[in-house]
Amino acid sequence: MRRGAAHSSNLSDIYYMHKSLDSKNKMKIINLFFFLIILLVLTSCEKLNQKDLYSCENRIDMNSCSKSCKLDDESIKIKTDKSSNRVQIVNYYKGSQGRAYILENCKVIDDANWECTSNIEKMIFKVNNFEKMAEGRYLYFHQMEFRDDEKSAWRPGQAFIRCTK
Repeated sequence: MRRGAAHSSNLSDIYYMHKSLDSKNKMKIINLFFFLIILLVLTSCEKLNQKDLYSCENRIDMNSCSKSCKLDDESIKIKTDKSSNRVQIVNYYKGSQGRAYILENCKVIDDANWECTSNIEKMIFKVNNFEKMAEGRYLYFHQMEFRDDEKSAWRPGQAFIRCTK
């Protein structure tokens, strides 16, 4: 009995506290509640624009973003500008914004379909970059190659192969 009495006492305290609030304070509480709900929705929508990155062993796995590709601690957010054929990519590491960069001279069809490539070749190294969005899936390939001098054969360096699902 005592337990029930204490419980009903707490409910009546809450009821009287609610009754004692004037309409101005009630409006402040209601506005704060709606502000928090809107903030939660906006934060959730912002996270929806980010895509988780997966690291892959090879380009075949990258193209399908297969189960062999492992989830990274990184995600990306992508914005396209079709009129200038540019793509902006913002990297996030464990949720914190990191490096942002702009790809130029891309073939931009729409936000879900675009392609950017760049190849740099110097005397003893070359860099191959390939970034693409195909039907909303992001594909990334970056590899450096080295050689001892201008006449020797190219040796592949480490490749970074990533995708989003």
